[in-house]
Amino acid sequence: MRFSVALPLVVVLLCQPPDGMAQELEGRNLDELIQSGGVFVESSSLSAYNGPVYRLFEGTEAKIQLRATLRDGVPHGPYEWFHEDGRYRQKGTFNMGEKCGDWFEDELLASYSPCPSDFGDRN
Repeated sequence: MRFSVALPLVVVLLCQPPDGMAQELEGRNLDELIQSGGVFVESSSLSAYNGPVYRLFEGTEAKIQLRATLRDGVPHGPYEWFHEDGRYRQKGTFNMGEKCGDWFEDELLASYSPCPSDFGDRN
């Protein structure tokens, strides 16, 4: 019984980002990087990018479509992809480019292999 009550609460919490559409921009715009063989690299040095990234919806200056962190040019850590109305399209965690743990994907919950136990830094 406790599980059936908690599950809808979890789904509701996962459907809405903490601050809707007025989120702060942190890191690099993903569109400024080059994707080469599945790895995002700096356009000037062609070295794999490390750090936070975001992508904005086309035609907007502050409406976030995607927010993530890259390590060695691949997603690593928390990952958020939004619908234009601010709802989550996907939300979960990557471990060196592979989805791990629990994910919210297109309004469904999905589970992948657990994230490593030493995944504390998330960056």
